[in-house]
Order: sequence, then C-alpha cells, then structure tokens
Amino acid sequence: NSYKLYKDKAKSVLASKVHLIHIISTMPFIPPKNIQSVRLPTIQIMGLTCYIYCLTLVDKGVCPSCQW
Repeated sequence: NSYKLYKDKAKSVLASKVHLIHIISTMPFIPPKNIQSVRLPTIQIMGLTCYIYCLTLVDKGVCPSCQW
C-alpha cells in the first residue's frame, strides 16, 4: 500500500510540475522576484487519509527544462 502511495504521489508531483511550468511560461510579465508567489496545491486522498501538498518554484531559472 505504501508503494502505491509513493507511486501516486510521484505521478501527481510530475503532473503538477507540468501545470506549474505551463502557468508560469504563459505569464511572461511576472517579475522574477514574484515567481515564488505562484503556488499549485495538490490533494491526494487514499482511504480516509488526505495529503495536501503545495508546489512552487524557488526561482525562475531553477528548472532546467523551463525555457523562459
């Protein structure tokens, strides 16, 4: 059960990263100092347990796959 939780968490983090990169890349007007204010919440529910995560970028140049 813990393997499934880890696998699902990895998938949701990767999907959230794709969405976050898309959101930031479609907002070229955002200053680099405000890039940390863009947050993407993720909720994972398994049984009666709920995990809440928040994905954000530390800096505009921190993601090597991003081309801004």
